[in-house]
Amino acid sequence: MTSIDPTTSPGLGRRLLDAPAAVATGARTLLVEIFVEPVRDGRLRTEGWPRGLRPVVLLALLGFVAAGALVVLAPLLRERVSLTLATGGQLVYPDPVLPVFLLLVVLTLSLLHTASLHLAPWLRVLVLVVVVISIVAVVPVGVSDALAAHVVTWVAGGALVALTAARWGRPFRWWEFVVSFTTIGVAVGLGLRLLGAETQALGFDASTIATIQLLGSVAVLAVPFTFVGGVAFAQLAMVMARRVGDAVDQRVRGRLPVGVVVLVVAAVDLVLVWRHLREPTSSGWSQATELAGAGVLLVVAALVGWWILTPSVGAPDLDGLEGAVSRLGLPVAVALTFVAVLGTYLGSLDLVLSRWGLTDSLPLSSMGEFLVESATLTTSRVLAAVGLLVWAARQRRRQPLLAVLAATLAVTVLVVFTRRVTQGLVVLPVRPEALTTVTVAAVVALLVGLGATGRLTRRRLVDLGLVLGIALAFAVRTEFDAPFVALLGLGGAAAVFVGLVWATLTDADDANEDSQRYPRPARVLLFSANALLAMTALAWTAVTRSTRDNVDVSAYATLGDDLLGTALMLTAYVVLVRGLFVSPAPAPSPAPSPVSSPAPSPPPAPPA
Repeated sequence: MTSIDPTTSPGLGRRLLDAPAAVATGARTLLVEIFVEPVRDGRLRTEGWPRGLRPVVLLALLGFVAAGALVVLAPLLRERVSLTLATGGQLVYPDPVLPVFLLLVVLTLSLLHTASLHLAPWLRVLVLVVVVISIVAVVPVGVSDALAAHVVTWVAGGALVALTAARWGRPFRWWEFVVSFTTIGVAVGLGLRLLGAETQALGFDASTIATIQLLGSVAVLAVPFTFVGGVAFAQLAMVMARRVGDAVDQRVRGRLPVGVVVLVVAAVDLVLVWRHLREPTSSGWSQATELAGAGVLLVVAALVGWWILTPSVGAPDLDGLEGAVSRLGLPVAVALTFVAVLGTYLGSLDLVLSRWGLTDSLPLSSMGEFLVESATLTTSRVLAAVGLLVWAARQRRRQPLLAVLAATLAVTVLVVFTRRVTQGLVVLPVRPEALTTVTVAAVVALLVGLGATGRLTRRRLVDLGLVLGIALAFAVRTEFDAPFVALLGLGGAAAVFVGLVWATLTDADDANEDSQRYPRPARVLLFSANALLAMTALAWTAVTRSTRDNVDVSAYATLGDDLLGTALMLTAYVVLVRGLFVSPAPAPSPAPSPVSSPAPSPPPAPPA
């Protein structure tokens, strides 16, 4: 065998020796672009924060880490720590963790109340009502002798109302959080202690039940941020596909090598499509019905997205898509889940106030049941989708990429709920596998058509390959949590856990902005409170392994992936396919420098 001497054959030998290092460098760069850059761009930025805000956010971060540790250690805690039965044996949890959860709830309520002091007036009042009700309901048991506990909670609620009135329209000060935390902490801690002392004389301890009910009622507020966390794997799939596409575009020269890469990706996609078509559907509908639903969604989203981008010159840059998700995610989550949250919260409130006799005049249970009915939820989400379409139409000139994301999300919601709206007359199930199948088929047909007509340029090859890459990454995105399931044993909670961590690290774009009506300290505190509350709710579910008295955060994370994650993918498709047929926006020409005697202009060049 002839050996290659790098000294006598510098070209080939040097390339062979440098190949492993080049591959390692490329892989390291790719990992940094996928996992580090989104965090660097979307994290909370402390520049310009007022005095005292950093320690408050640091405390919230410590609470977030503690709640995350409870999620990770939940299986071990249930094995090694003695368990306690509650609510008639329907809830089982390790006894030492209850004070930790109580402290996390107090911290969350304090962050929410401090943030509300600087929000819009209607939102300020709404958050104040939620916090005060949560404190007053700490003592829900109808024990007439527990007068001291009731007095403590009601006095604390009045103190929070007075603080809100005193700080109305004033800028953030660090001691506001100290006062809120002290007031809420004393009310909850002392109220539960007095309640326990009074009820122990009767042969039982009501403080444990009251704590569990408080956790359940507050956890309802975690739904919007959990919805946003559900889109994490779709974001990772998008970032991964785009970074790989950029690497191919920059490092692979010529049209033929790029075509080979695109054919390989298309072949992998077609294998997944073939496997999907051979397996029975998970929705219960036929393959033809699922493909029809996916096809309708793809076509309608493409038409609406194209119309939204019509006033724009060229196609928008996909680099801003992660920021668009951060800005749109939480408001959309609130709009799509508000009715469900309100209904669930009214049900929890009815439970804790039932012994007061107040529910006789306030039919909270009936109102809550009405709000969480399927018809009510469907109507609210359809109305939210229509509102999104109207907003997207008004914003298409100023924020085209954000408008496309809003429009595709609205279309996704309308198609998903078509069956319920039409009472079963029109069935358009939307499954990720079917959507991948239809997308791959359409892109392969487009590749063949452009190639047959001689219009398959290198730029179009790269863009269509990126569409195929996004479809591939989106099809396997649910496998991203496999390492966490294997290493941590979290089961179904792994996906939600990773999603919440990713959303906390990358979705703070809106919290980094500032405005007079929504100042930056309020944004930061609200973002921190939502993240902490969502992780606390997940930790409580993981520790108790029960959703009977808790909010099923996994269901709302799945809803976020199904709706917002699908809209993210469709937005990328619309922008990339539009770029195939629309020239990019021309760069502005520099202004001519003034000269004393202008030179004669050359004759115009013939057209190329």
